[in-house]
Amino acid sequence: HGHRWDAESQKWVGKGSRDQRIAAKLTDSGPKEVKGVTVRTHERLPSQLLGEWCQREKRPRPRWHPARPAPGQKGVRSRVIVPDKKKPGSEHDLAFCPAEAAPTETVAKEQAALLALKHTQGALPLERKLPEPY
Repeated sequence: HGHRWDAESQKWVGKGSRDQRIAAKLTDSGPKEVKGVTVRTHERLPSQLLGEWCQREKRPRPRWHPARPAPGQKGVRSRVIVPDKKKPGSEHDLAFCPAEAAPTETVAKEQAALLALKHTQGALPLERKLPEPY
């Protein structure tokens, strides 16, 4: 324990100082591609933010269900249900379904999560935490 293999010198070397090890972990990995959206390290998708809010509020995790598009609309809609803290499955659950349809199921899920976030955390400035298309 405590030594690592150095590929350049082809021998075992010490593990380095504590500061070097911490700095290696803290390097920014750059933007990632998640569900077709480029997400920088400080950003979260709406579905992730909604899940984090439910965890903070000690609520069960949100559930997504497909919803029928309105007559004359093409695409996919999704409904998100945020269960009640004390009685999950009761009339106190919060249900959100956007009016317009989305081209894919993942976009529909994120739109429903965005609507739920607007209702639950409307006063917070979420535009800094959300990636570009949202």
